[in-house]
This record gives sequence, structure tokens and C-alpha cells, in this order.
Amino acid sequence: MTGENIFVVSPHPDDAEIGIGGAIHRFVGEGHKVTILVVTGEGDLHMVHSNKVIAYEQRKEEQLKAAWVLGAAVEFLNFAPASKLDSLPLVGLLSRFDSIFPKGDRVYIPLPSYNRDHNVVWDACISALRPGKCDRIQAFAYEQAINCFGMQVFGQLIPRCYIEITKEDLDKRCLAILKHSSQVVGRTDTIAGVAGVMALAKLRGLEIGVEYAELVYPVRMFQKL
Repeated sequence: MTGENIFVVSPHPDDAEIGIGGAIHRFVGEGHKVTILVVTGEGDLHMVHSNKVIAYEQRKEEQLKAAWVLGAAVEFLNFAPASKLDSLPLVGLLSRFDSIFPKGDRVYIPLPSYNRDHNVVWDACISALRPGKCDRIQAFAYEQAINCFGMQVFGQLIPRCYIEITKEDLDKRCLAILKHSSQVVGRTDTIAGVAGVMALAKLRGLEIGVEYAELVYPVRMFQKL
């Protein structure tokens, strides 16, 4: 079987690893090509938990190290600075996805959350998946521990698709998250970090009777002939 071309949309550096890092590692091990599409870029970012200003170049370097741990490639879209995605017309981001998605076999997009950037990316991704633009691509929405309320808000995403991951997949996921050192320093047992990732992977595994799993919601699936 020929490996598939898989895109994982990450609003910020670290979202892909936090949300679906174990599956990324598994997919690469199965012979698929995985590319993380980092939407935001440029501009310094003030981190409240550490009271430090982090240059985007540092976050970019951290993302490259994290992707290397998982075996994935990275494409930096540099569409807008973090927390400012909604300051630009959605059509610009939609145009970027329109040119990228048709090159893939599968795409994993982030669920909406309290974070406005995630909501903007969700809207652009859903629009890019409209009929007639990339009809042969399968799409799934991935969760993070911090936005598990998504099912209550977006009740149409009722079907669940579990991806079983191994202990090695989970360990690589956690190691990749730790490569984002600017986001980890000053935080202890944050739900958006290693502690939340491990707890959620265990919970999702218990739901289907395996040791660890990650959960995605099918946005569009079809049986390939």
C-alpha cells in the first residue's frame, strides 16, 4: 500500500503535538508522509505564565525540533501573528488551504475552542473542504484536553473515531510537547501540556478497551475503492 499524504493543521506551534502527536508518530511509522501546517507566525509573543517575551524565531525552532521527534515535516504559513488571525479577511487563509488541501489524502483540523485563533482556523478549514475543491480528501477534527467541551457546542460531530496509539507513540508525543520549551517553562501539570495529554490518552484508551488512544471526529469520510 502506497503511503498517504497527510496534513495536520496547527493554529500555533505546539497545537498539533498536543492534539494528535501520538497519531502523527504512528502514521509516520506506517509509511505515510505527515506535514504540520502552522498557521500563525511572525511577531513576538508575551507568555503570561513565564512573563517572558518569546521571539517567533524561537517558536519556529521549537516546532522544527518537535516535528523531528515525531518524524513529520513542517510548513509555516505565517498567515498572521498569534491572537490576530481574526484581524485579517478569512478569504486569505481559505485561499492558502485551497491550494494545499487538494495535494493530500487526509487532513486533520483543530476543533474550535475558547481560543479565537482556533475558531478562525476551523472556519477556514471547513470552507476549504467544500464540495468541488478537494473532493478526494478525508477530513477529521482533533481535540485537545482543554477544548473537550467541543462536543457540547458542536453537537453535529457526534461520530467518534479512535486512533489506538502505543506507549512509544505517547512518549514521543510528550517529548515533542517538551520541545516547545517556551510554552512549558513556568507551568506545572497544565492541562494543555504533558499531564493533560497523558490523562486524556489514558481516558480515550479506556473508552475502547486499549491502553492509549486519541480521539478525532470525522468531518468527511468515504470508502476508497
